[in-house]
Formats: sequence, structure tokens, C-alpha cells
Amino acid sequence: MSNTETWHLELEPVDAWYFGDAGPYDMGEASQTESKTLFPPHAPTLVGALRAMLARAKGWDGRSRWNEGTNVDLRLEEVLGKDYWDLGQVRFEGPFLTRVQSNSDANEVMVPMPLHILGRMKELDTKEKTEVWEPAARLRPGNNAVLCDMGRVRLPKIASDKPERGLKEPEGIFVTVAGLEAILRGDLPATSEVVRSRDLWRGERRVGLERERESRTAKEGALYSPTYVRLKPGVRLTMGVSGLPEDWVSEKFTLPGLMPLGGEGRMASVERLEGAAMANAPLEAIAENGRMSVTLLTSALLTPDDTTVTWPRPHSALAENIPGTIVSACVGKPHYIGGWDSLKRKPVAPQPFVPAGSTYFLEDVDADLETLRQLHGSCIGRRQAFGFGQVALGVW
Repeated sequence: MSNTETWHLELEPVDAWYFGDAGPYDMGEASQTESKTLFPPHAPTLVGALRAMLARAKGWDGRSRWNEGTNVDLRLEEVLGKDYWDLGQVRFEGPFLTRVQSNSDANEVMVPMPLHILGRMKELDTKEKTEVWEPAARLRPGNNAVLCDMGRVRLPKIASDKPERGLKEPEGIFVTVAGLEAILRGDLPATSEVVRSRDLWRGERRVGLERERESRTAKEGALYSPTYVRLKPGVRLTMGVSGLPEDWVSEKFTLPGLMPLGGEGRMASVERLEGAAMANAPLEAIAENGRMSVTLLTSALLTPDDTTVTWPRPHSALAENIPGTIVSACVGKPHYIGGWDSLKRKPVAPQPFVPAGSTYFLEDVDADLETLRQLHGSCIGRRQAFGFGQVALGVW
């Protein structure tokens, strides 16, 4: 019997992490000396590592198929799935960044800033050269439709009679749960609730080479220079896990202290959190006005199948379970997410995902409070078991 309780697992690097993107990293090529790490990592990277960790905790030897071996739990395939895309009965949420609050031991969750929030850099201290990203304006659907390549569309415009110049989209900007709640209500978040990526992690470039055994000199074409990611103190990655059997989540079941994660099998410590807060949504206002915004907290696979690359467009529905019609949207550039199938020993073809932070504006939303309550925090699109497509509902 599976458990509906969600575990929130906190992952902290022992040293530094490396998460490669979909680009080549082959010996002798120029990309070997220009490899950058991808952070935060996409869900399949963490899902694969956590599935392997849970399997090892239940007797898997790390080499054989999950149901083979003398001391292995024979339910591994049923619980954790049979291949790359089949997750069995387990479900994941995230990943999200968390940070220990300076005035307490509690963790605060951070998500990518919604793309309909614009801001500017503001200098706090000239001598110390410290800056913050200050939210300054919101985007909303324009009043008049404009003819473009998608037909007649109400393109986003700044929700102000006297818009400022020089405002920029929130690239590399995160917001806390408290700040997200303000955005969902139609307000701007406080500057104190905004965090830049440079305050959460930094890149760390390293150089390596292979030497000739005889001459002990550098081997031609064997120089590589990856960029690792080093988290700032108190910053973690968090992933939610649900659907585990009752005996797996009992007090007798203990998590391993360490697990390999990312490129080169670098280590991460694993701890269980009591829970992660979810932003509240103004559901009553949505039900009354019949308009709502849908913001992606995690990347979403919104293509209908593996061969089609078309995303939802204006004048259509966003997803089968989302009421209303798309009026306009603030959507980022696609993320092509693939992976590595360890059973077939070949890469998984990358697919275009709508990035987290993208926001859709809908109208003609006919739904009661209970329906909206179930939608808030749920997932849309495909591959939902990986945590893709988690949404937050707001007003506009």
C-alpha cells in the first residue's frame, strides 16, 4: 500500500557539483574546454539519483536490475518503475532551491521570478558596490489586439499609465514564497523577498589534463576545463517524493547519509525536511472575476506528443484540466531537456520545455473554489510524475 505523504528531501553538496547540459563534451573537441554547469539541474537528473538512492536503501547492489539479487526488495520495479520514463507509483515535486533563514533554523523556498514582473538594478552601497534587483512593474494583457505571427493577440504591456524605461525581465532572479504570494495577489514583491542567483551560488572553473605515462607530459587533446557550481552557505536543493510504501516511510527506514549526484558522481548529503510551504492563492477573486494567471513553478512539457513542438497558443486552452482560454502570455525561451537512459545505454532525445517562471493569462474561467483549490499547486502537461508543470494560480 502506497503512502500519500510527501517527503521533502534536502540535498547539500559535500564539495561542488557538476551538471552538464545537452551540449557535446567529447575528447579532443573545443567544447571540452568550454563546458559549463547547468544549475539548478533539471528534474530527471535528481529523479534518477533519488530513485537509485531509494533502491540501494532497499537492497539494490547498484549494478544489476532492481529485482535481481539476494537481499533486494522485490517491489522495486513496482514502486520505482521499470525504465527511464516509467516511475512506477512514486511521484516527485520540484526541484526547488531552499535557503536557511538568517534569523532562524527554518528553510525558505525560492522559485524563479515570474516573467511578467519587470525590474531594475538598484545600488545599495556605492563603496561596497552592492546591488539588488528591485521589482518595478507588472505586465498584463494589452487592451487592444495586435496582428502578429500568431494572429490577432493581446500582447503583454506594462500595467501603468506612465511606464518607466529601462526595465528588464528577471533573468537569474528568484523570489521567496512570501514574495510569490504578493505576485499572485496582483502586487509587486518586496525587494527583501527577491534573491539573485549570484547570492545563491557561483561558478567555479577548474582545469584538468591527462598525462602520458612514459613522458609524464600533457597528452595531446586531453585538456578539459569544466565549470562546477558551488552553493553559498545555507543554500540547498529540495525535492518532494510521494507514493512510497508504508513500510518505506516508517521510522525503521533510514536514508543514507550520502548519495552520488550529477557528473563525476560527486556527493550530496541527504536529509528529510518536515515540509515545504506553498504560496497561497487568491482563489475567491479568481472565481469572482473569471480571470486568472497561471505561473509555472517548474518547467512544463506542453507539447501533445514527442514529435510535435507546438506550445499552447492564444485563443486556446492551456491544458485539459485548466479552465479558461489563453488571452496572452509571458513565456521564456524553451529549455531542451534530455537525459541518459542507463538501461538502453544511450541518450534520451531532448524535448522543448516551457521554462519555469512563464506566466499565462486566462479569461472565461468558470470554476468553483474547490476546483481552483485542487488546481493550485498541481501539475499540467506531460511527465507530471517527474514534477514537471507545477503551477500557481493568481489574478490579473
